[in-house]
Amino acid sequence: NVRYVETSFHAGVIELLGIPGPEILNAIRSAAPEGLEVRVFMGMARNCYNEVLAPVLEDCVNWEGLAGIDLHGVEYLPLEDWTPRLWARARDVGLETKAHAGEFGPSGHVREALEVLGTRRIQHGIRAVDDPAVLQLAIDLDATFDICPISNVKLDVVDTMSVHPVREFFDRGLRCTISTDDPFSFGNTVEDEYNALAGDLDFTRAELAQLAKNGFEVALVDEDTRANWINEVDQALAI
Repeated sequence: NVRYVETSFHAGVIELLGIPGPEILNAIRSAAPEGLEVRVFMGMARNCYNEVLAPVLEDCVNWEGLAGIDLHGVEYLPLEDWTPRLWARARDVGLETKAHAGEFGPSGHVREALEVLGTRRIQHGIRAVDDPAVLQLAIDLDATFDICPISNVKLDVVDTMSVHPVREFFDRGLRCTISTDDPFSFGNTVEDEYNALAGDLDFTRAELAQLAKNGFEVALVDEDTRANWINEVDQALAI
């Protein structure tokens, strides 16, 4: 029953394998089964602006079919000057921008992603729980945290599912979506994620439905499609 997927590939594979980015992008898009809307992002590390990849990163905002860009990699590296500039360029041409922040790094990295990069899609963002001001900033800016609870537990970002901050985020009114992170690495499905929230964090059926609708609210689709998907969730909830 999955309707929509946002996935990404890392820019480093272009350098590693010598395959042009548009070919990777088109290969992923061509593999999407009929009826599933797929949006592909290219992720890039904080320190990947090198002789080989710099021209690729500058050109990627012009690639047909690319939905947006994402900041990947270890968080302890500082943002370099090229990053905010490229994020602004991407938004200027209508692409979505994301950033992995507050997963292994501190809450300040979430603030940095919101204020310096200007993104409103935070990947993980878990450590925002450590600073009420950062959490409130995300709420005030109408940001969305794309959270992968099972991944967070398996990577020891949080100790157990029962103390995962997604419960607090949801209750505070922060828009959250639930995702699998990398299912090849962690071996879980989206359904497993929802079951974990229901079993360990007491999310009700209505709350789980809202999480699903949150994903559709930020999906990169036309308004009629968005409304139809949200209506599907409401109809399922009414059964």
